[in-house]
Amino acid sequence: MTRWEYRFIDLFRGTRESFDQALTEFAADVRQAGVEGWEAIGEIEVSYHQKGTIDSAQPSARVLVLKRPA
Repeated sequence: MTRWEYRFIDLFRGTRESFDQALTEFAADVRQAGVEGWEAIGEIEVSYHQKGTIDSAQPSARVLVLKRPA
């Protein structure tokens, strides 16, 4: 049985200042992951709110999910 390790790449990080910069950094992260043997398998939405917080405008982000054999 193959064991897998997983990695997540966030399109927008708190330190990024512009959409163009975010896309450039995201593309660089994905290229580097490919060089390191990671394979993209999908994307998920991640909520950044603390558990139990009630807010109609919950901040969330889509992240790329990658895997490679462990």
